Amino acid sequence: MWLGMSLALRSEQPSSPLGAYALPDAKLQAACVAPLTGAVYKGSSSIRKPTLAVVFSDWRISVFPNGPRVDLGRPPGIPAEEVPAFVRSAAPHPGHGCVGVVLVVGTQSGLLFSLFLTQEGPGGPGSFKVEAGKFWPTVSEHCLYNFFKRVRRFRTGADVSQDRHMQEETPFLAQKIETVSASSSSSLFATLAWNQEQLAYYTHPRWVGAADLVWTVSLAQLVAGDPSTKLLSVCYGGKNEGCDDSILVLYRGKDTAGSEASLLARLAWPARTAPVQSSCQQGEVVGPPSPVNGPGFVVAFGDIVVSAIKVEGGDRFAICMTGLAGQRLQAGVSQIVDYGILGLSLLPEGISGGHMQVLTPHGLLSCPQDMTAVGKETGGQLPSTADAFIQMAYDLFDAGQEEQAVSISVRAFSQVGAQPMLLAVEQRTRKLLDADTSPKRTAREPLDIRQMLITKARSLEHWLQFLQKVGIWIRMGSAPNITSAQQNVVEACERAAAAMRLVEYHDTASDVFASAIHNALDQGMVQEAEDEKRSFFNCLSGCERLLGSLAEYPRTLPFGSGGAWDAVIFVQSVVSAFLDAALEKRSQILASYPMALPVPEPQMSRRYFGSKRCSRVPPWSGVGSGWLMSVSVQRALEDLRVVSLEVLPTVPRRHLPLLDAQAIRVVQGLQQLCRGILLAAYASFSDLHCTAMAKIRKEVLSHLADAEACLVEKATVSGQQLRTLQFAEEFEDLELFIKLAANADVKRLDEQMAASEKFRPHAFVYCLQQPRLHPLFFRLLRLFPPSSEALEELLSPYPELRWTLELSGLAEASKSRWPVAAHSVKQMAEKAAANERLDATRRKVMAAVASIAAAATQMQETPAALAAFRHDALGQTCSCLDCTYEAAHGIQAILTLRIIFRARVDVGSPLAQIDTELRAIAGSIDMAIMAEVSSSLKVRFAQAGSHSDPVSVHQAFEELAPFGEIARLELLPEEPDSVVVSYYDGRCALRAALHLGDARCYMEQPQHEQCYVHLPNEASGCCIEEISNLYAHCCDGRTAANVAQQFGVREQKSKIRKAYVAPAAKPDKVPTAPRYLNDLGISEVVSANLDNGQETRTTLRITGVPVKLCKESRFHVFLENANLAEHVDIFRVFAGSRRHFGTALVNAVSPTGVKLLAKFFHGRQWGAAGKLIPAAVSFAATQGRDEVLRKYPCKENVLKEQDSSRFTIAKVHAHTLGDVPGVSEVSTEASDDAESLPASERL
Repeated sequence: MWLGMSLALRSEQPSSPLGAYALPDAKLQAACVAPLTGAVYKGSSSIRKPTLAVVFSDWRISVFPNGPRVDLGRPPGIPAEEVPAFVRSAAPHPGHGCVGVVLVVGTQSGLLFSLFLTQEGPGGPGSFKVEAGKFWPTVSEHCLYNFFKRVRRFRTGADVSQDRHMQEETPFLAQKIETVSASSSSSLFATLAWNQEQLAYYTHPRWVGAADLVWTVSLAQLVAGDPSTKLLSVCYGGKNEGCDDSILVLYRGKDTAGSEASLLARLAWPARTAPVQSSCQQGEVVGPPSPVNGPGFVVAFGDIVVSAIKVEGGDRFAICMTGLAGQRLQAGVSQIVDYGILGLSLLPEGISGGHMQVLTPHGLLSCPQDMTAVGKETGGQLPSTADAFIQMAYDLFDAGQEEQAVSISVRAFSQVGAQPMLLAVEQRTRKLLDADTSPKRTAREPLDIRQMLITKARSLEHWLQFLQKVGIWIRMGSAPNITSAQQNVVEACERAAAAMRLVEYHDTASDVFASAIHNALDQGMVQEAEDEKRSFFNCLSGCERLLGSLAEYPRTLPFGSGGAWDAVIFVQSVVSAFLDAALEKRSQILASYPMALPVPEPQMSRRYFGSKRCSRVPPWSGVGSGWLMSVSVQRALEDLRVVSLEVLPTVPRRHLPLLDAQAIRVVQGLQQLCRGILLAAYASFSDLHCTAMAKIRKEVLSHLADAEACLVEKATVSGQQLRTLQFAEEFEDLELFIKLAANADVKRLDEQMAASEKFRPHAFVYCLQQPRLHPLFFRLLRLFPPSSEALEELLSPYPELRWTLELSGLAEASKSRWPVAAHSVKQMAEKAAANERLDATRRKVMAAVASIAAAATQMQETPAALAAFRHDALGQTCSCLDCTYEAAHGIQAILTLRIIFRARVDVGSPLAQIDTELRAIAGSIDMAIMAEVSSSLKVRFAQAGSHSDPVSVHQAFEELAPFGEIARLELLPEEPDSVVVSYYDGRCALRAALHLGDARCYMEQPQHEQCYVHLPNEASGCCIEEISNLYAHCCDGRTAANVAQQFGVREQKSKIRKAYVAPAAKPDKVPTAPRYLNDLGISEVVSANLDNGQETRTTLRITGVPVKLCKESRFHVFLENANLAEHVDIFRVFAGSRRHFGTALVNAVSPTGVKLLAKFFHGRQWGAAGKLIPAAVSFAATQGRDEVLRKYPCKENVLKEQDSSRFTIAKVHAHTLGDVPGVSEVSTEASDDAESLPASERL
C-alpha cells in the first residue's frame, strides 16, 4: 500500500506527486488520513512538524515527519469491536509545554473520541506518543438534571406532560463532523456533529479528556417537513447581519409545491449553549432529491455558498451556487455533472469568489460559475452544438482568456452532455492531425516540410494543453470511449514527433525516401497528388506506412554488396529513431500532464526480477494507444529483422576483417532496433507479462539471438557486445533468461534467485520442464530451498525426482530414518500409479516401485547390509539426480528404489531372487542409461491375411507417413500382414506407437543411425562439477551423425543390427507409383500454382536416377542433351547405397524451368525389362541456391555459374516435350517432405 502527497500550484493543472510513502500491511480508508499542517500543530520548529497522521483499521497509527515513517501501536482503552470511520485534526495539544495535536476520531458505530498525539525530540522512531481519550457522551448532561427537576415538579402537583424535556432523549451517533472555533476561553475547540436525523454540538475542554455534549436537536425541530426529511450536510455559516452565528443545513425534503427536492436553509444560532433556532421559512431548492444513501456537500465563504448533491443515475452530481443576502438565500441554476465528487472547497480571497475546487476521482477541478459574465462577453449568443462550444472555448483559451474558456466548457457539458462533447473532441483531433499546414508559397519556392510539421506539432500540443487546463477530460467523468479519446490525442502528438524525426533522415537520403513515400502512397490507396511528400507528411494518420516501404529497400540491392550492408544499417537507424521519437514525446507529455493518459491497472505493473544489478525498464505511468504495435507496423518490423539476418553470413568466415566489421555494425543496429521494438511494445501494452507482449518479445529476441550467433566465433566480438541475455532480463522473458543464463552466466541467475522470491517458482518450474536442466534444478534447490509445501507441489508431476531427492540426503543418516524414507517413497509411488491413466507402462513401473519400497520397509536390516546401502547411496542415488524418466522405460526408477531394497534383503530370503535380477540390471547401468527409444516399429495391418493380398508399400506409407519422415519401409516375406518402418526421428516412432496401440505395433531394435554420440568433456558452468561424461541424445539420427562428424567421433557399428531387406517382387506386383508416396500434397508440383504465382519454390528432388548418372559430369551432359541446362543454376547428385538408383537435387532459375524439369523427369523409367523403376519429382525440403550450397558444399558436386557459359544450349519450348521418349505428361503427385539421401551425403 502506498500513500501519495501532492501540491497543486494552479487549480486548473493536474499536480504530480511530490513523494510516495509505503504503508504497513493494513486496511486504510481515505477519510482516516488527517493533515497536521497549519495552526493545528503546536511547535516552534517547522522542521520538526509532521505532515500526516494515519489511523488504520486495526488502530495502528502512522506519523509522517520530515524523515522515515513512524509507526505507533494500538492505544489502550479502545474496544476491540470498534473500527475507525474518519479522522480530523482539531487543535494543538492542550498540555503545558507539549508539542502535539488533538485528533477527533469517529467510529463506524457512531462514537467519537479524542486522540492526543505528542512529539518529543527531533522526530525519530521513539519521539511520538499517542493517548486515547474516553468516548464522548451520546446523551447531554442536562437530561439528568432536568429529570430530577421534573420529579420535584410532579410531587408538587404541576403538569409536566407538556414539558419539552419530558421526552426521552435517544443516544446521538455521529456520521460526520465539522470543527469550529470555541466560543469561550475555557474550551479548546468545538464540534458540530450530525447524522441523518439529528444535529449535535460538542465543546472540548483544555485538558486531556472527553468533550462535553452541549445540546442535540432533531432535524424535524429545525425545518419544516414530513418524517421523510433527511439531513445531508451542515456547514458553519459565520455571522449574519444581526451579528449572530448561523448554520447552513442541506437536507432532503419537500418544496412549496410538495415535490421532493434538495433544499438549503440558513438557521440563526444566537447562543452556543442553546440549539439553533428553527426556521419558519421554506428552504431554498438547490437541486433534485438525493438518493437514500447519497452524500451531500456544502461549503461557504463570504457571501457565497456552494452545494453538491448526488442524484440518480451513476456518479452524477448537481452543483449549485447560492448567494447570501441577509436572511434570504438566492440560489443559482443547478447544473448536472457526470463525474463523481469527493469534496468541495472555495478558493481563498485574491481570486474571484465564484471559483470553487471540486475533488473528483479523476483529479482536482476548477469550476467557475460566472455564466452571466460569459453571456455578456459573447453578446448573449451562446453556442448550441458541441462543435461550436469546443470552438468557442478553444478560441477563448487561445486568446489567453482561460477563465472564460472554463466557463464555456461548464455550460457546454451542462447543455449538450458529455457524449456529444467527446465526439466533438475526437473529430477535432483527427482534423488537426491530417490538416494541410503547408505555408503558402509560389511555384518556384521549395516546399518546407520541416516548417509544415513544426506548425502541426504546435497545434496538436496546444490542443492537448487546452483539454488538460480547461478540464475537459475530468468533466467527461466515466463517459464511454473516453480512454480511446485521450489516447488518440496523445497519439497525434507522438505521430507528429515521429514524422519530424523522419524528416531529419529524409534530408540525408532524399531519393530513398522519395521512392519509399511513393510506394507507401500506392499501398495506402491514396490518390496521387502533385507533390507526394506534401500529401504524405500532411496526412500523419498513416505515417507508419513508410516503415514497410523502407524495410523493402535493402532487397532491391544485391546481397553481399556494400550497398546492401549500408542500406540495412540505414533503415535500422531510421526505424529506431522513429520509435524513439514517439516514445520520447509520450514521456514528455506524461511528465507535463500526468492525467493525460489512463493509469495502468495494478496487475499490469507486476515484476519478477529484483536484482539491483539488473537494468529494469522503467514503468509507464499511463496506458497509451497501440499504434506503434499495429499489424502493419509489426509486419514492417519483422521484415526488417528478417532482412538483417539475410545479409549476415550464415557461416563464420575468418581472416576477413572488413566483412567482420560490416557484420558487427549490422548486429549492433539490430540490437538497437530490437530494444526500441521492445520498448514500444511495453509502452503499447503497459504489461511485460501479457500474451501480446510475450509473443512480440519471443519473436524479437529469437531474431536477435540468431543474429548474434553469427558473431559468436568471431575473435572481434566480446561477450559484452551480446545483448540477448541482457534484453531477456530487462524485459523479463523468464524462460529465455533461465535458458541463456544456465549456459552462459549462472552467477547472474543466482543473483536473481537471491533477490526475488517471486521469480524462484518460475525458475524451478522451467528447470523441471526441461530435462537437460534437471541438474540445475537440484543445484538451485540446494542454494534456495523452498518450503516443504511448495516443494511437494513442484515435484508432484515428477515422482521419480521426488523420491530421488528423498533418498539423496540419507547417506550419513541414522538407520532409523531409512524405513521412514522407504515408506515415504512407497506412498509417492502408489499415488503416482493411481494418478497415471494414460501410460500403462508408467503405471506398472510405479506399482513395482511401490511394491519394492513396501518390502523394504518390512524386512529386518543387518549392519552389513546397512553399510553396503550407505555406500551405494553415495554413488548410485546421487548419480540419478540428473536422470530423466522416459515413458517407455522405468529402469531409472527401479534402480533408484533398488538401493532401499538391497539394504533390506538377507541372504536366503524369498526376495533374494528379485535382488539378483536387479543386480544384473544394475551391473549394466551404463547400457540402461544409454538405451534409446527405438526409431523402428513393427506394424501389423489387420485387414491383410492369408487369403488376401499382402500389405503394399503404398498402403503402408499412406497410414504411417503422417507421423513423420520415414527413412525405411521394409516388407516381411514371412509376415505378409506386417511391415517394419524406420523413422528418422525417434519421437515420430513414439507418436505412431501411441496412436496405433500395443495391439498393432511394438518397438523394434533401431534400424537406422544411432542417436547417441559420446562427446568430449565439455559442459556448461552450472553442472560441470557434477558430470563425468557427456552423451548427446539426438532425437533424429541424421543430427547424431552430423554431431559425430563435427566432433570427429566414430560410433561403434556393433549396436546396429542388419536391417530387413525387402524381397524381390514379380513385375506385375511392382507398384506403378513412386515408392515414397503420401497424400499430404506438401511437395506436389502443380502447374497451376506455378502459373499464378502461388508456388515460389524452385528446388526439385528427383528420385530413381540411374547410378550411371550420379556423377556431376554425366548428369550435366544429360541436362545439356535435353536442352535443360540453361534452366538450372546448381544441382547435386547422390548415389544410392546398395541400390542401383540415386537421387538428384536440381535448382531451377524460374517457374518455367520448374515445369520443364518436372515434365521431363517425372515418370521417366530406367532399368532392364521387368525391373523398371519410375523416376519421381517433388519439391525438396532444401530450397534455393544458397541453401543447397550451405547444406551440400561438396566441391565435386558444385556446378559453378561460369561453367554454364562453355555450353551452347538450344532453348526448349514446352510443346516439344511430348516428342521426347519416356516423358510422362501427368502431374507430379510424389510428396516426400524429407529427402531420403544417404547419411554420408546428407551432411
